[in-house]
Amino acid sequence: MKSKKLLLIICFSLMFSFIIIEDALAHRMLIEEVGEDYVVVGFDDGTKAMEVDVVLYDQDEEVLLEGKTDLEGGFEFDPELQPYKIVSSDTYGHRAEWTSDEPITEERFPRWARALLGIGILLFIGVSANFISKKKDN
Repeated sequence: MKSKKLLLIICFSLMFSFIIIEDALAHRMLIEEVGEDYVVVGFDDGTKAMEVDVVLYDQDEEVLLEGKTDLEGGFEFDPELQPYKIVSSDTYGHRAEWTSDEPITEERFPRWARALLGIGILLFIGVSANFISKKKDN
């Protein structure tokens, strides 16, 4: 009976935390090359990163240009600069890097699959705790 109450408290606490802590849902910052002289900075949920810092570097890690994205997440620069690396960051700790010689090949799980995996892990922990508490009672 004690373990059922504990499991119930844990479940309600987790549900409550998912409802209340809405701002803590993480998303990844991305840099997309739109043209030779234009990049768009955004997040993997499709929102644009407005007025975030953007720094262009050459191959020797020397700064070519610094600036901020516009309200659409875009950043335009002189195509003659030919940046080797573009780094974007915001005040919340998001950071993205784009390098001219590395194609983006990383595939991400969809958001629903990541959420399902997280719920599965939490269920596994709950069932394991329940099993251990029943084993201690016997």
